[in-house]
Amino acid sequence: MARFLLALLLVSCAAEPAPVVDWRAQSPRLAACKALAEATCARLESCAPRSARISVGTACIATLTDACFETAGLGGSARSTADVRACADATRASSCERFLARYPDVCELPRGALADGVGCAFDEQCASLHCRRPADSACGVCATDTVALAGLGEPCGPMVPCGRLLFCDVSRCAPKRKLGESCGGVGQCDPFEAAICNETYMCQTAAVAQLGQACTFTANALTLCEAPARCIDDRCVAAKRDGAACIESHECEGYYGECIRGHCVRRTVELCAQK
Repeated sequence: MARFLLALLLVSCAAEPAPVVDWRAQSPRLAACKALAEATCARLESCAPRSARISVGTACIATLTDACFETAGLGGSARSTADVRACADATRASSCERFLARYPDVCELPRGALADGVGCAFDEQCASLHCRRPADSACGVCATDTVALAGLGEPCGPMVPCGRLLFCDVSRCAPKRKLGESCGGVGQCDPFEAAICNETYMCQTAAVAQLGQACTFTANALTLCEAPARCIDDRCVAAKRDGAACIESHECEGYYGECIRGHCVRRTVELCAQK
């Protein structure tokens, strides 16, 4: 009997441990977010490859999947799994001209459930589709004081910014300049072409550096880092994690990483629900 018990004990000790089930990977919401990320990254790579290199880089699918998964359907957001999949399908089918000009209509965020004055982290949580956040906080409150963006040819100014791919040119919104076109300063060249306004006032392609190489934010000699690296102290380095000391939000890791009061903070629904 003792020999039998010893043999049984040895067999039990040698048995394979039970597999760990990753319930997150089985989530339909995560699968939908990944489908949207894959569609968006494919369009970026096809329609604006240089912009893709500096904005999301090789981590594009993982970065955009997490950004969707951390917001869609959470904390009052009404964006369902079906909404996310519909947006993915429309994005995949969109032309470059359409994709770069604006998101497909089906991708517009539905109004959230949170009323004005309720704590929030993201616009889609709010019935007003606006989470007003102070500059020194990752969290805010839902509010209705949204700023309307001016369209092509419409009046603009410091209190009336222009819409996507437009800039305020002599108080009227005009299209951002393409490569080789003349420009008058920072922010006037097409970001999807990774273009900058150089010292001769022409839009030219910004240089892109890789991890460990030199970079600079000097306006007329801009050299950006290939994502997910960040330009910190004129060098492309790994992004800083939550809690690390920082000066600017671009230093911080993740789609929603921000520099708040000198430290990197990842904005989440859970974080702001505690406020």
